[in-house]
Amino acid sequence: MIGTYLLEDRDMHKFYWTCYEARVKPIINPFWAVLLLTNIFVSITLDIPYQMLQGMVKHLIQWLVGIFGPSVINV
Repeated sequence: MIGTYLLEDRDMHKFYWTCYEARVKPIINPFWAVLLLTNIFVSITLDIPYQMLQGMVKHLIQWLVGIFGPSVINV
């Protein structure tokens, strides 16, 4: 997979075709290429799924209160 990005400098058509076959977005000169000691894939935190879950729970509670009323749902 890493070799795919090395194709970018040589053959642009082959680079795009290889990215298409691997189902990845063709990124030309990614910003993390100059960050030699950084693994960009480790820097993605798990906070995003937690925030999505909290947003869904809040939306679900508001939806249930709208249907059944605040007297039935103890918020």
